Amino acid sequence: MGPCIVDFVENKLEGWLGLKINREKTRIITVRAPEETLDFLGYSFRWERDLEGREHHWLRLFPSEETMQRQRQWLRDNISHRHCFEPLAEMMDRLNRHYAGWKWYFSLGYPRREYRQINWHPQAWLNRHLLRRSQRGYQEPENLGLQTL
Repeated sequence: MGPCIVDFVENKLEGWLGLKINREKTRIITVRAPEETLDFLGYSFRWERDLEGREHHWLRLFPSEETMQRQRQWLRDNISHRHCFEPLAEMMDRLNRHYAGWKWYFSLGYPRREYRQINWHPQAWLNRHLLRRSQRGYQEPENLGLQTL
């Protein structure tokens, strides 16, 4: 990236918008470079090849790995043995509200792969949670009432 573009962006951000650029955290990347990823506000931006193997490339926008780890940790903390006495309806309501907000924020771009990863965890953990809190044999219900992404 040429110095004139960098100067132009810095002047616009600092001069016109009145923002302060943190020089230690700021880095310049070439978006079209292979395996180059920019993480910003919970999203990752990456230039990827076409899924069909054609020469076409596209900018993929998806939840970052750090965001995915935080989401999995939140689910682990909220579907754990500490919540075994919480009524199932309240737990489902809390999980569904959280899911709705998370889905709304990360609905930009192409998050299908990440949605699949996140959808698998609560189903498995809820089944384990219900097995743990039952004193008798447990049969998995057809629908727990959990809204998936």
